[in-house]
Amino acid sequence: MISRLLLIVSTTALVANETCGQNEQFYPCGPCDSPCGKQLFCPAVCSEDGGCGCLPGHKRNSSGDCIPQERCPTPPCPTNETFYSCGSCDGTCGNPYPPCPLICKLDGSCNCKEGYVRDKEGDCIVLADCPTPMNRTCGVNEQFYPCGACDSPCGVDMACVEGCRPPGECGCLSGYKRDENGLCVPPKECRCGPNEVFDECGPCDGTCRRPHRPCPRICRLDGGCGCRHGYVRNEHGRCIPREWCLLYND
Repeated sequence: MISRLLLIVSTTALVANETCGQNEQFYPCGPCDSPCGKQLFCPAVCSEDGGCGCLPGHKRNSSGDCIPQERCPTPPCPTNETFYSCGSCDGTCGNPYPPCPLICKLDGSCNCKEGYVRDKEGDCIVLADCPTPMNRTCGVNEQFYPCGACDSPCGVDMACVEGCRPPGECGCLSGYKRDENGLCVPPKECRCGPNEVFDECGPCDGTCRRPHRPCPRICRLDGGCGCRHGYVRNEHGRCIPREWCLLYND
């Protein structure tokens, strides 16, 4: 009896397969075809009649034919957007660099181009074109940074932490530093501190712990203040004679 049932099912599937179209096969429980540009959710319900459906990895195009998924036409995207096969994770003016889940959207989506974020209307604009919160105006030689500023004072090269700090703030223009009066000035206008001199190629100061640090043979255009010859920086960033390091327990 069981053998007869298996034979009937096999014969039915074979006959049905012969009547299916190109890139199709017979599904005893019925097909669940997704059209190009979409991924349908298929219910776990078995249809008694079954039917022809697209082969795995295929989708139906606008003509109703089953074609390989990679041959589906790319949907048109709005201005400043592009299609990503796995989808993307758009930033906004208020949060330009949000954490994005490592999940691939099966049907893809249109998202902002690289370097663009969504404004309050949902349009993709260049990050630099985002409006300054509360119409805040920045000072001389300053600009607004949506993710927060990282200004280096005269004589110091700050290591900036990666990350975004909404709602942002004003900071020095690229290549400028903050002087002792809180103004953004070109490095050559910085007044160097005690035991420091201005180096047009930028300093490469040693420290008490590492007096002979390797320095790149590259001249930085902005320059900066560095320790005098024979001096190194202590744990407080001040230039002191190298022989004083033991006194500072650096």
